[in-house]
Amino acid sequence: MTTGQVIVAGSGASGLVAALAAAAGGADVLVLERSELLGGTTALGGGRVWVPANHCPENAGDSAEAARSYLGGLFPARYAHLTEAFVANAPAMARFVEERSPHRFAACPAYPDYHPERAGATAGGRCLDMELADLSAMAPQARQVRVPPGYLPMTQAEWEGWRFPCRFDWKLLRQREAAGLRANGVALAAAPGNTGDALRIARALGAATDNLGEGWWMPMMAVPGEEVEGTPYPRLLIRERAVPRQIMVNAAGRRFVNEASPYNEVGKAMHRADDGGCQNDPAFLIFDEEFTRRYSLPGFSSGAVPAWLPRAESPAAPAHRAAVLRRPGAGRDHRHQGRPRDRRYRHGAHRGGRAGPRPVRGGQRRRVLDRRRVPGAGSHPGHRHDDGLHRGPPRRRHPGITAPY
Repeated sequence: MTTGQVIVAGSGASGLVAALAAAAGGADVLVLERSELLGGTTALGGGRVWVPANHCPENAGDSAEAARSYLGGLFPARYAHLTEAFVANAPAMARFVEERSPHRFAACPAYPDYHPERAGATAGGRCLDMELADLSAMAPQARQVRVPPGYLPMTQAEWEGWRFPCRFDWKLLRQREAAGLRANGVALAAAPGNTGDALRIARALGAATDNLGEGWWMPMMAVPGEEVEGTPYPRLLIRERAVPRQIMVNAAGRRFVNEASPYNEVGKAMHRADDGGCQNDPAFLIFDEEFTRRYSLPGFSSGAVPAWLPRAESPAAPAHRAAVLRRPGAGRDHRHQGRPRDRRYRHGAHRGGRAGPRPVRGGQRRRVLDRRRVPGAGSHPGHRHDDGLHRGPPRRRHPGITAPY
């Protein structure tokens, strides 16, 4: 290797931005990718980034000071220098990417920060989506970026307007697919090729490492038959957790978290045990017949429940615990608080609905969905899934419809 040459391990967002920066600085860059397809875990992710004080008009009025106030205390004091580096450089990164590539960011004005109670939080504008990208106008390698299961070329703004698969402009989406237009992603677990090779090589060479016990935690479910590179791959649960007629419980049948909390907080809760000593992973999503008529989950649309979904024919068996927990006033420590983040995903779910679980009606069948831990980046468990929902009779079955997180 001679002076001026840079090798980048991995073709995800961080790797490609690093490669772009090195190339912009005059270096000869080689990107190494373990998989046959490009994009890494980013190609399987939701496709949005959180950039405070960014250059988009929808984020006008935001500031680095507000971002520091918001982030302060969310991370241990020992990482204060990393928080400062992020706040100082993230806005410049977003501008750099637009100046040096065809990528164009689009702010999400209705996407609130995950902890709205904190000083410096905003109701929207910091989360950046992407404008539609025409792969046919880019280098041939752009068409080698992985397309995840359940992917639809839909922008965040379009999802905000459509919300439910029965309202999607399916003709437009199919035309985009045929034309090679791409939008944001789906949000699955880490790519199969992300096995920590670069980390192991770096450590063997004496590189310092830190904070390896943390991850981007998400609750997830697996749809039978869905695979990535021959590996069964789950999709994340986002909006389903915030609508009525369902609860999450652990193996003891005890509710352990506010289901509408940000996915990372739910993932953290799944790593803990409840007051009775029962581990919260695996967790179970329990819902009734009315849920299946109003909403959907990956693998089925409302009204079309697959045979692989476990179920109970009466309030007995595991479902009897759900009946107890759904009584008015039950689970007060985990009730939905009506925060902007909670309201975001239950909005428009159905008219007249209220947040949180409802009392179970006698005679309705309960369905139980097991969500188990799956390997994520760095061999740490990850939890993810998908969240397309709609109500009313199904016009067409669209398994695994995704909705942005």
